[in-house]
Amino acid sequence: MNLQFLKKFKEEHLYIKNFFLFRKLIYLFSTFCLILVVNQLTLWFKEAPVQGKIALVVFFVLMISLYLVLRKIYFAAPRHFFKKANVSASVQTVINNAIGPAPWYWQTFPTIKGASKHHYVWTFHGTNGRHSFLVTLSRQNEPQNFILALNAYTRAFAVSPHYLGLWFSKKDQIQLLCFDPDKMPVFHLEDLPANFRNSKEPYYSLANPVSSILVPGTLQEGLHHFRFPKEFETLDEILLAVPYPEENAAYAIFEIRPAFGTVNVMPQKWFTKKNFDLGYEWITRVARDPATGKLYGDGTRIGIFELSSDGCDLERWVGVS
Repeated sequence: MNLQFLKKFKEEHLYIKNFFLFRKLIYLFSTFCLILVVNQLTLWFKEAPVQGKIALVVFFVLMISLYLVLRKIYFAAPRHFFKKANVSASVQTVINNAIGPAPWYWQTFPTIKGASKHHYVWTFHGTNGRHSFLVTLSRQNEPQNFILALNAYTRAFAVSPHYLGLWFSKKDQIQLLCFDPDKMPVFHLEDLPANFRNSKEPYYSLANPVSSILVPGTLQEGLHHFRFPKEFETLDEILLAVPYPEENAAYAIFEIRPAFGTVNVMPQKWFTKKNFDLGYEWITRVARDPATGKLYGDGTRIGIFELSSDGCDLERWVGVS
């Protein structure tokens, strides 16, 4: 895990931390003001004539309404898209649930349920200490017994009916792995290699994957046919945003459809070295709106965007997540 990554993560973590702190302070301040107003109105109400009491009641109702409106604006979670975008609530949900890279988006990783009916849950190990920035997977009732540790930029997803999937980019190749969580041996954090966090290894596990497949990250634009392992065939579609080694597209979306045996490569022709600072801005995740079939993406310091019908160009900027 390099210094550039640590810097980016801490900036994102600090932004989120400050946002929620600001939200909490606004809540406490507005609540305190409301209490003061209510107390003062009570005193005025006792001494006011009949007409004055009516005015005070109206004023009190207006204050309560204003408080509720402000509360909805400041405490809506997640924050709404820009109103001018006219984006439906379903798109908001699609974006918020889209899987992104560890550790920034570890909370988007699904709860895995094994064939044994055991549930496996994710843990983020904070921003300080030897095991900081790591994301681990353990059985729900055994939080200290881990079966998997993820390093930066690795994504996790569920593979029906009871498998765990991982994908990551490595040396111009996209690797997809499938594990059976019930058959993954347990380890403790002390068992991790001393240099794991600072290494380029995407994950640590004592188990071998049930199956895996390599997809070249240099595939040209268009549709390609692949033969996927049977474990992946229950996946209808998985969308991957990966760096792309082309001058006219710094990123590409790989639409992988194991059930159909296809990989559709969509270079992001609007996202180039000239238009973006690739060390500071990058595409983190992509999702499809099931209601319209349109593709929406999210990124670090670039906001949420909608793609054109061919998936290669920017249709419009939508808002913030």
